[in-house]
Amino acid sequence: MALDAHAKRAKKGVEVKNKNYDLVYADPPWQVIKTIRKVRPKQIRNLDYPTLPLGEIKEIMEDYDSDILFIWTTDKFLFKSENLGKELGYTLHTRIIWNKENGMCPAFTIRFAHEYLLWFYKKGKLMPIAKEATGKFTSVITEKPTRHSAKPLKAYELIETLYPNHSKIELFARNKRDGWDSWGNEDNQENQGGTKNMNKEKEAMQVGKQASFAREGGEG
Repeated sequence: MALDAHAKRAKKGVEVKNKNYDLVYADPPWQVIKTIRKVRPKQIRNLDYPTLPLGEIKEIMEDYDSDILFIWTTDKFLFKSENLGKELGYTLHTRIIWNKENGMCPAFTIRFAHEYLLWFYKKGKLMPIAKEATGKFTSVITEKPTRHSAKPLKAYELIETLYPNHSKIELFARNKRDGWDSWGNEDNQENQGGTKNMNKEKEAMQVGKQASFAREGGEG
């Protein structure tokens, strides 16, 4: 599957990395169409980042092979996310729940105050975690959100405790993190030059130009 995708991209002139990591952590920009409502129109804001269709998300993720995969998702994309993991050759280990303690109230029912961090593994068995991490965490992360789509710091702490000495990359990253490589489209003063520009990659895939790739966090 991945080789076919790489061959197609090679024909388009796009540089293919096929980079191997012990662990891939991804927060895909699921394609969401937001509409303006007559009731409480300010409650719905425009997304502050570009989104991608599922096919393009999958094609990007195929470039990065790993033993462990973590994917962020919501109720709306839960089953698509689980299917994506399976199509990439992974088996679902568990769904970690992020309890935000608050959230929006769609259709005036209950507040949606959670997201899912899906934990997948490959190669027939789950890669062992650090012995000192056994039983240290539960399947629920409780942390109040900050800006839209930003994920909890406790998720990084959990992963780094489980797999402290393993090579890691964050896909669709917003910021760099020590000890990690990253690939994303939101450069700021802290991570300029350290992430791959997703918009440039998307453009390269469409027009046949070579995409750029920058590394951060040391050799992976």
